[in-house]
Amino acid sequence: MIGVEVVEAALRQEPELLRSLVHQLAGAELEGPLTLLHDAPLTAFQKPGGPWTALRVLEDPSEDDRATWPHLLADLARRTGTDGDLLILTPSRDTAKWAKKILHREGPLGTKQSLAPVVLRVGLDEAEALLDGPSPHAALLAAWGIQRKDGPRTRNALSALLARLDQIPGAERSWWLLATLQLLSGTQLAHIRAMRNDLPRSEAFSQFFQTVEAQAEARGKALSLLRYLDLRKIPLSPDQRAYIETCTDLPTADRWVEAAFSAERNGPILEAIFSVDPPPVAPPVPPVPPVDLLTPEPPASAEG
Repeated sequence: MIGVEVVEAALRQEPELLRSLVHQLAGAELEGPLTLLHDAPLTAFQKPGGPWTALRVLEDPSEDDRATWPHLLADLARRTGTDGDLLILTPSRDTAKWAKKILHREGPLGTKQSLAPVVLRVGLDEAEALLDGPSPHAALLAAWGIQRKDGPRTRNALSALLARLDQIPGAERSWWLLATLQLLSGTQLAHIRAMRNDLPRSEAFSQFFQTVEAQAEARGKALSLLRYLDLRKIPLSPDQRAYIETCTDLPTADRWVEAAFSAERNGPILEAIFSVDPPPVAPPVPPVPPVDLLTPEPPASAEG
C-alpha cells in the first residue's frame, strides 16, 4: 500500500520524527538520538547502546503479518543484545483495535508466550495535534491520518499542512512535499485548489501547485491520447492502457501525443508511444500518483 510505503520511507529518512510522534500521541519518551538499524528483520530504530523500537505501519489488519511479530522481535533482540518495544502505527480505528489484542502463542508442551504491542492511531484529532507540534515533518503523518476524511476540520488541516511544510528547509522540502501529495485524495486536492486564493503564498505553496497542475495536465493529455486511440480503433492490452492512464509526467505525455500524431498507421502509433524514452531519473523520491479530479471516489469517512 502506497500510504504504508510513504510513511515508512519518511520515518527512515527522519528517525527523530518517531520520537516526536511517541511524545505527542503516547505521552512517552524515546531515548535519542535515534538511528535506523540497517539489515534489521523489520524497520527499527535505536539510540546507540540503548533499547530499540521496532515499527510496523499498517492500514489494514493482517493475521499473516501478525504471526511473524514474535519471531522478528526475537531476531532483533538477538542481533542487538538488548530488548525493545514494538510500535504499531495506523490511521484506522478498526486496525488499532485489532492490533491491541494480545497475541498468545503456546508450544506443544504448554509453554506460553504473549505479545502486546504499543499501538498508536493517527486519526483527525492526532493529525491536528501533530500539525500543532514542534516538527514540521509531522505534516506528512497528519496527511496520512486524514487521507479518507472530509469536512470543515479536515479542510482546516489541509490549509495547515502547507504552512508546516513551508517550515522544512528548502533543500529537503521537495521530498516531503511530493511524499505528502501521495497521501491526499483527489477530493482533498480539489479542496486545496479551491482554497488557493485564501492560502498564504510561500515557496511550498508555489511548488505544491506547480506539481499538482503539471500532474493534472499530464493526466488530461494521457486521457485524450486514450480517446484518440479508441477512435482510431487501435487495440490496447490492459497493461498498455494502464501504462498510459497512470502517466503523471508532463514531458512524457507531451512526447507520447507528438509521437502518436506523427505516426501514420496503427502499428507505428503504438510503437512510437511505447518506445518513447522515459524521463530522466530524478533523485530518490516516492512516485506521486495521478491527481484525478474526474473519477468519483468512495465516500469519505466522517470526521473523528
